[in-house]
Amino acid sequence: MQEEVVGQNEQELLQEVLGIGQSYNPRSERELAANIFAAELLMPIEQVRTLYLHEHIPTTGLANLFDVSNAAMLNRLVSLATEPLVPSQPGPQGLPSNDTKTIAKKQYDEFQKAAIEAPTPALIVAGPGSGKTSTLIGRTEYLINTLAVQPEHILALTFSRKAAQEMQERLAQVLQRDDPRNDKGFNGGALQHTPTVSTFHAFCAEMLRTYGQLVGLRPDFTVIDETEGYFLLRQLAGEMPLYHYRNLKSPAYYFPDILKAISRAKDELVSPEQYRLLALRMLESAADEEAQLSAQKALEVASIYAPYQEGLRERGDTDFGGLIMLTVQLLQEVEEVLYEQRQRFHHILVDEFQDINRASGVLLRLLAGEERNVWVVGDANQAIYGFRGASPANIANFQQDYPGAVVLPLSHNYRSRPDIVDLAESFRWRQLELDMDSNSKNAVSTGEDASSGAPRNVQATRMTHAETYVTLASAEDVANELAGLIMDIRYKHAQGYAYKDMAILCRTRAWVGKVTRALALADLPVVEKRGVLTQQHIKDLLSIVLLLADASGMGILRAARQPEYLLSQSDIETLLLAARGQTRPLSWMIFNDEAPLKMSVEGRHSLSRLSSMLQSLSQFAPNAWSLLAQYLFIETSTMRDLLIKAESKLENAGAGAHENLQASPLLADYLAFLQLARRYDQQQEMLRRRLEQAAEERGEQVAPPPKIQEQLKGFLDYLNVLTRLGQDGGDNRRQGTEENSEEEPDIIRVMTVHASKGLEFPVVYLPGLIQRNFPLQAHANPAPTPVGMVPAGSEGKAAHESGESCLFYVGVTRARDHLVLSYSERNGKQKARVTAYLDALLAGLPPERITRLQWQGMIEETSDLDEQDDDRPISLPSTQPSKDFLDTVKPSTLKISAIEGYQRCPRQYLYGTIYGFRSEEDAYQLFWQATHNTLETLQKRLAGSDGQEANSPTVEDAQNIYSR
Repeated sequence: MQEEVVGQNEQELLQEVLGIGQSYNPRSERELAANIFAAELLMPIEQVRTLYLHEHIPTTGLANLFDVSNAAMLNRLVSLATEPLVPSQPGPQGLPSNDTKTIAKKQYDEFQKAAIEAPTPALIVAGPGSGKTSTLIGRTEYLINTLAVQPEHILALTFSRKAAQEMQERLAQVLQRDDPRNDKGFNGGALQHTPTVSTFHAFCAEMLRTYGQLVGLRPDFTVIDETEGYFLLRQLAGEMPLYHYRNLKSPAYYFPDILKAISRAKDELVSPEQYRLLALRMLESAADEEAQLSAQKALEVASIYAPYQEGLRERGDTDFGGLIMLTVQLLQEVEEVLYEQRQRFHHILVDEFQDINRASGVLLRLLAGEERNVWVVGDANQAIYGFRGASPANIANFQQDYPGAVVLPLSHNYRSRPDIVDLAESFRWRQLELDMDSNSKNAVSTGEDASSGAPRNVQATRMTHAETYVTLASAEDVANELAGLIMDIRYKHAQGYAYKDMAILCRTRAWVGKVTRALALADLPVVEKRGVLTQQHIKDLLSIVLLLADASGMGILRAARQPEYLLSQSDIETLLLAARGQTRPLSWMIFNDEAPLKMSVEGRHSLSRLSSMLQSLSQFAPNAWSLLAQYLFIETSTMRDLLIKAESKLENAGAGAHENLQASPLLADYLAFLQLARRYDQQQEMLRRRLEQAAEERGEQVAPPPKIQEQLKGFLDYLNVLTRLGQDGGDNRRQGTEENSEEEPDIIRVMTVHASKGLEFPVVYLPGLIQRNFPLQAHANPAPTPVGMVPAGSEGKAAHESGESCLFYVGVTRARDHLVLSYSERNGKQKARVTAYLDALLAGLPPERITRLQWQGMIEETSDLDEQDDDRPISLPSTQPSKDFLDTVKPSTLKISAIEGYQRCPRQYLYGTIYGFRSEEDAYQLFWQATHNTLETLQKRLAGSDGQEANSPTVEDAQNIYSR
């Protein structure tokens, strides 16, 4: 599946290029900033910390003490978990130095110097570890100090927010160092003018904030993500003429594929009408059934794209792909805005040029104008984002787009040891460039490969070592491969490498999960990259939400396993059987503390506590975020205990230590989940405002806000959509806190190769190197693009293979000192074949420079490592229903659907058939069964009526049959 392959989903992408929270309107951001400022004045955080954690003052008491509302107090309590702790012991407080003269000038090599001083337009081909960011900074210095370009006339664009932040910080340092005011006693103050450094999407969003009304946006427009796009499609479902993308059992099944097709169209600046015309042309020229089917699907996407875009237009909002598309439209249609931007930016620098799509390329050419002062850095061999529209064609066609452009290489690798550089060069030549048109890749040669005579693009600058530092390990199976991985990590750590120096780069998220779990069981420090909603403690929290939102009471099965509300299996079964004989649903019995007489005394007490807590949440929580925060901070001691534990760790660390609380896995998970709830509440609030405004304009009565139970139903639906889209917002929840912390935690990084782009590590592991895993097998696109929409060769088998090769190249080139490659000879019960990539890679070194290992018979390595980290909650084992309960509730005859359900998922069978829980997702199944049974009964009656009208069933008969 696509979400299994990519490194970032769209929600993560929004955060990466716009920043956390920037996907919403600026008013929300201003309100948030004002609230934070006011909160610190009214409720000083250290005072709140002392009263809440150590004096155990209840929230209502705190609210009265500070004279604020309970809601404001709850927000402040959440801040306790987000702000770093500083120990109370006095210690030296290190302040950032203001001595800008201590920043040494960078010494550039001959390739970097030529690139820095290159005439424009210029393409700088920068291989891994070649110092491209330093060169880009040097180019900016050169423009300002040598060519006398004013800093405010320079625009630097990149794709990722992290890269933009790094560039901005480094630019500020060198510009402060070179500030002439330093010679007059000025030291370290703010610069008067600086270059604009931004991502493409953030740059466009900022321009549209000013001029968006000229292209149909409202002043405080929202950038909707894929999840909101999903809900928009669902609202429009009645208008969409679906045939190929119709799925009666799951009507929204194809929505993710449709949204990706629409986003891809916007990457190519293709409007709904243009999409339709391309699909029609494709249908007319279809030569076989397969081509005809693809064209029909494209036509169907076009018929959905149009109302989707109209829905956005009516709201005055845009989606992520629309940011650049609308900005291009703005610059093409409004000459005054284009003139203003060209007058503002005289020189444009672009980082990671291979990652931009066609829309970004057109935007760049519009901004550059006839002056063409464009200077870009890129490497086609690192083009790994083809699935989101990026294409190495931007590099291949640069001299066509900018006639007379110069192309210069950065040909020194300062990152990796020589053997690793030789491996990468061998793979680049044999896998990425051999037998390809030299114009389509980076064809600047600087020498030959010593072992094979292959042309070299990059020369290593580091000294080699006598001992080998490239390892190839094979294992009998995945379990032994993971055990060998653990053994090697411990060996490297014993040699002096810190855990934070090691990274395990995986092709898929499934492999990330495997590796992470193995390291955790081995008691190695690791950050778990699995999503928030997959965590057991978050599922425990969701069971409480489910009890309030779902009338069936399904949440009791998990809620009753929590220590605060512990019910025995016997008590649960007694409760379920009692509900079967009642007209009231199970949820009503739980909420109102209607305990059956046969329940144990302990069970009644637990149910009473659960009921009291649910009533409190229902009474005081106005929305999903408040309910979750109230549960975590007020109704239970969950967050208080975690915060006290974090303080205790800090005290033990001693003076001068700082603790980022979110580095605690549980705290990070709970805060990420609260962020999801806040995001949902914001979406719903903006939707209500629009509906209220529309109702007022029509002179209609404004509907009251939904009750908390209805809001929670919507929240669970929202989470379900996030899960389907692979967007639960949790994969980077801990990684982000690491980046924000003052001291990098000593933990092993486990991530996808996509996520490692732009990073480097002393020790890199690349596991799972077997066919069908790396390279991953190509899958057919469920929503094929119309012929002519994308450049030839940018899709299909060849494009997939090229992208996989580039991805492997990126993984190998992250290594600085050691590279460990591994594979299993068996994958499950099947024999596995080692990836063909290793042949092209290892040809770059003589055999004696490669250490070959057999990781066999090592499975016992993990046998005694199954203790859980003490920072994790204890998960009580689930209990199977008793025989007496099964005898009481099991149906006399099993329906085919029940048997199929059991084969598909035994737990689903247990919940639906045995326990009798029915989710709203079962509605279609029930409708289908009722309709089928009604038609079958009517058919039998008609067959027995002998054609006599008097014996034929009536409409009333049909209604009665259907109701049964």
